[in-house]
Amino acid sequence: MKFLVKLFFILLIASSCDKSNKYSEGHFPDDVVNFEAVNSSEDDYNMDLPVIHDEHMFHFSSNRGDVNHYDIVGKNLILQWDYAAEHLTIDVNKARGTSLPMRSLFDSVNTFCNELGPYSFTYETQVNNNTQLTYLFLYANDCAGNFDIKFTYVDPTESSQVAAASPIGLAMVNTEANELYPAFFGKNFKWESRYATDPTTVEKLIYCTDKDGVYNFYQIDLTIDDPIDSLSYAEAIAPEKLSISSAEGNDKCAFINGRVMVFTSDRPGGYGGFDLYYSLYEGNAWSEPVNFGERINTEFDEYRPVILTYDTGFDNNLLLFSSNRPGGKGGFDLYYVGVEKMVN
Repeated sequence: MKFLVKLFFILLIASSCDKSNKYSEGHFPDDVVNFEAVNSSEDDYNMDLPVIHDEHMFHFSSNRGDVNHYDIVGKNLILQWDYAAEHLTIDVNKARGTSLPMRSLFDSVNTFCNELGPYSFTYETQVNNNTQLTYLFLYANDCAGNFDIKFTYVDPTESSQVAAASPIGLAMVNTEANELYPAFFGKNFKWESRYATDPTTVEKLIYCTDKDGVYNFYQIDLTIDDPIDSLSYAEAIAPEKLSISSAEGNDKCAFINGRVMVFTSDRPGGYGGFDLYYSLYEGNAWSEPVNFGERINTEFDEYRPVILTYDTGFDNNLLLFSSNRPGGKGGFDLYYVGVEKMVN
């Protein structure tokens, strides 16, 4: 059964903690850790971490069900920082189930084609003077012979009989080339531990395409009043190539949190294969990309990074990614590590 992943974030503040603790706030590990609780012997990568009903959800692409194609899969998880013990726990939460509306979304998305690059969030709408939470889900699949970006949505606050909408192609960006890994950007569009995301702060849609022979980043201007209406726009929009795109390599998997972009690239100057990089939005442009260095990158492939930033609660940020480095359970595995806060 295809199912949704929920990452439950519980912050335990012990009354016994005092100034003798090493960390005045929570601390993510300085060394890369294999996410053993969710990995399999097959390929697991392309994760996503939206917030819904005050809970982080965790889902990703995997061929564990059939090595011939990738589906969106996952597990129920709990992430816990104990201040008194200064200890971080990430494990499978077997006590939590998945609602029928959420399962229906993944049943709608997954096919016998490949589904990659999930990207999603929850937002509020007003229906008959009542606040309704809508769960928006973007991804790419290759049923047309090339990868196209698509989206669907579901209202998780309604009856358990509510099903996901049929996936809709993103006509504004899709071409006969491959388009993948959509990400929204806005100077005030930020992923936090909060009830819902504000889509009206979105300014641009950024994605990668190989229409020039290699994968580069492109963007289109996008003003969102109603996400479903805005993404259903049926006309192509001329995209702008991002200046940080490499002329000699492939740039993929951009994930943007506020003014921080993380991505993967096999551009020259890395440690081998695909490496992880970051860029900061300064003024009105993205800064020259910086390699995360050998603490995170290896001679193998590091792929699809996601960064969670914390204004309070933690003294560093959480970076999740996938890699086919040795020592995992097999193929690509999911990993996590703490990284320094890059912006105020």
